[in-house]
Amino acid sequence: RLSGSGLLQRKIYMTEPGQPTADTADVIHLLCLKLGHEDGSAPIIKKLVAQNWLQKADDLRYANFNRLEKWGVPLKLVHEIKNFINDQEAEQTLANMKAFYNYKMRPTLSGWFSPAAALEQMLDGANKRQNPRLWAATVFQRFRRKKVAKREKATPSEALDALVQSWIEKGDNFKRSEEDIQARRRKRAEERLCDFVKMWRERRAGMPPKSQYPVFSGGANSSSAAGQSGAPSRKVLAVGSKSGTSGGLAALIQRRDNGKLRECPVAQLLSEIAEQIGRSDEDVAPHMRTLVTLNWLEEVADLDLVEDRHWEEWEIPEKLVIEIKAAVREHMDKQIENSIMNYFSKWMPDTS
Repeated sequence: RLSGSGLLQRKIYMTEPGQPTADTADVIHLLCLKLGHEDGSAPIIKKLVAQNWLQKADDLRYANFNRLEKWGVPLKLVHEIKNFINDQEAEQTLANMKAFYNYKMRPTLSGWFSPAAALEQMLDGANKRQNPRLWAATVFQRFRRKKVAKREKATPSEALDALVQSWIEKGDNFKRSEEDIQARRRKRAEERLCDFVKMWRERRAGMPPKSQYPVFSGGANSSSAAGQSGAPSRKVLAVGSKSGTSGGLAALIQRRDNGKLRECPVAQLLSEIAEQIGRSDEDVAPHMRTLVTLNWLEEVADLDLVEDRHWEEWEIPEKLVIEIKAAVREHMDKQIENSIMNYFSKWMPDTS
């Protein structure tokens, strides 16, 4: 798994409005690669780019992130997009400030406070007071020399023109006919179409057959397990989904993972909580898929991104929510304590 934003900083850049920016597809693909979910980028790109026309990364600045969550975009990815946009805007603001200082303020200040310029102004003032006629003649000559030099510089040289003409061959500068322009456009379109078909076939070849797709919307196994444990049967819910069927983007994300739950700290935490409160792993399995598979919340610190409205929309049992929040607070307190100890350990003397 990639750490940090080095890959993003090397391959993606955002400029001011009106200037070329990175594509949304590149941003989403690299963010998914950073999170370790490269296979899940294709359905998300289709949802954002093909269906909602968010072609450029600059469009993500004005997107409603609550709508992204309702579409089924994983919560972890939504927060990564927010952080990426904030980082790019901060870098752009800093670059604009540096450019203003280097190209606006610095030349002006150097002209005002340069020692050579100050000495020249003092000598010029002294000559003006001592001999005004000589000073006036000197200023006029200086102005005349600058004007002549500027005129000579602006006048093209015949030798230079002849040299440039010798470099140009016959037929270099001509306008293509409409037939040639249409032929070039058609050739480029066919090449792009061939590349797209090739990429689609490669992705198609790597996907399992439909007969091997797992069913995630409940069934006999889930209902029997729920009946044995005494808990009501639940179905895996997408972000913002209030119905039992998780279709669209959530279903595609589950297919990409082939129904397998990733082994991660969050899954381990939910298993430990289930054991503490007297529940089985089958009871918390749908909630594990909601957090880990659908929203990519794999680290314990990622659970701090979840708000109260998310717990309600995902229909997580209140007892489980209370235990998760307590575990997250304990984890964050330990992280803060370790950071403080590591900081002060640099200044503490070594007693060993």
